[in-house]
Amino acid sequence: MSGKAPIPRFTVITLGGGDMLARIAFYEALGFARKMQATGEAVAFFDTGGTVIALFPWDQLARDATLPDQPRPKTFRGTTLAWNCSSVEEVDAVLDFAISCGASLLKPAHRTDYGGYSGYFGDPDNHPWEVVVAPGIEVGSPASSSAMRATLRLSSPAWLAQPRITSSIAAQSSVGWRRPRVDPTGKARSPCRRCRRRRPPRR
Repeated sequence: MSGKAPIPRFTVITLGGGDMLARIAFYEALGFARKMQATGEAVAFFDTGGTVIALFPWDQLARDATLPDQPRPKTFRGTTLAWNCSSVEEVDAVLDFAISCGASLLKPAHRTDYGGYSGYFGDPDNHPWEVVVAPGIEVGSPASSSAMRATLRLSSPAWLAQPRITSSIAAQSSVGWRRPRVDPTGKARSPCRRCRRRRPPRR
């Protein structure tokens, strides 16, 4: 291979399954914002604030990947999804909320041996989701992310307004606003070209 190596990108998680209407309704109920709705029931894309979840019929997804469609496994498939939380209370609330949306409880929330707290629920096709708070992994405030606009009109805590599929150390950081530059006379100078589009500082 010549030249620079390609930049790795993890952008979309595609989940194969059965009843597309039921699956779409479930993920909308969780609070994920659906994109490109013109695709109807053929395929569905949901913004997670980081990556994208795509729903696709199981047999068509297998055919697209040139893999056998049968037999469909009823056991563990080797993959889990994660909804990272910022507190133990949030883990409990997310699990309860997911179950109220039609998820199945796979494993009740419990203290982990690494000092965290997690539980599992299954989506309509039993794709397992871990809901977890883990030491050393920070999740940003839902209000700090512009990627997800969906809100839940339910009697749920405010931080349930944005479901999160992934997180990392300082996963969602916000860029601070720069103060205007000041010349020797004490007058504020125009911001640099890179900063002109930024909001002026609060007084």
